[in-house]
Amino acid sequence: MTGIMEIVRRMRRDESFVKKMAIGCGITFVPILNIFAFGFLFQVAKQARRGEKMTVPEWRQWDALFVDGIRFLIVLTAYFVMPLAVGWLLINILSVLSLGIPLNVAYLPFSIALLLAPAFTCVGLTRFLDTDDWLALFEFKEIVSNVVSAREILFVPSLIFAAMQFFLFPLYGISFFLGFLFILPYYTAYISKKR
Repeated sequence: MTGIMEIVRRMRRDESFVKKMAIGCGITFVPILNIFAFGFLFQVAKQARRGEKMTVPEWRQWDALFVDGIRFLIVLTAYFVMPLAVGWLLINILSVLSLGIPLNVAYLPFSIALLLAPAFTCVGLTRFLDTDDWLALFEFKEIVSNVVSAREILFVPSLIFAAMQFFLFPLYGISFFLGFLFILPYYTAYISKKR
């Protein structure tokens, strides 16, 4: 199986890699325009799912990038944003109730959600790419089973992704775009090979 470092090496072979990354990282900061960056990430996942040679897509066909971005946004909302929102809600509930719990313990649900969300997002996206059916996103048992069965492979990249989000929070566009750019092909290729 191709490792993340090999994926990064292959992507960096592209002569315009830095330019493409700068565009993606930059527009991820801008609401509405970030949908195009999401479409770029969706196309990377499609390449990996089909087992194609890992290349960095071009910033062309803006209409296709937008449509794919909406698709990625739906998966992202279901499997990344919702768990983080629940974790954040639990932080607020635990901090208000306190119940003698130290405040740093109240952040545990959010931390767990941040650690698991990338894996669930990638597995959910792979399910959608396999079926091209939105109902596949509701096959929670199958998605949880895939994440659990691949936990050893998914843990370290998820931990790195979570650390990037934590330490580079002011630069969230960069950490989010680059984090998903490198873990999406890794997860998607791994999950696809297991099927």
